[in-house]
Amino acid sequence: MDFQIGDETFEIEGQLYHLRLTIGALAAISEQLSAPSPETLSERLRSLSSGQARVLLTYCCLSPLRGSDRSVAELSDAQISHGLPELCRLFETAFTAGQTHER
Repeated sequence: MDFQIGDETFEIEGQLYHLRLTIGALAAISEQLSAPSPETLSERLRSLSSGQARVLLTYCCLSPLRGSDRSVAELSDAQISHGLPELCRLFETAFTAGQTHER
């Protein structure tokens, strides 16, 4: 699948994954994390467990890159936990892109 504006790559233990946050994925993530509002989703994203991070990756990971067929489902909780800070940074950047902060 071709990259589009807003797509990201995410690395876990040397394996790159192609990520895309779509409106459908965001709705599914909100539902899976029991987050009925943007504020609740923000709270959930700030305190993710590895299982909840797996939800993010499952709905946003389009495909492994570099010719590997290793899916998100094959990753251990420890592997996901290791990549969690970078995953959260990518989501925060995606949600705040283009916003201006006035004081």
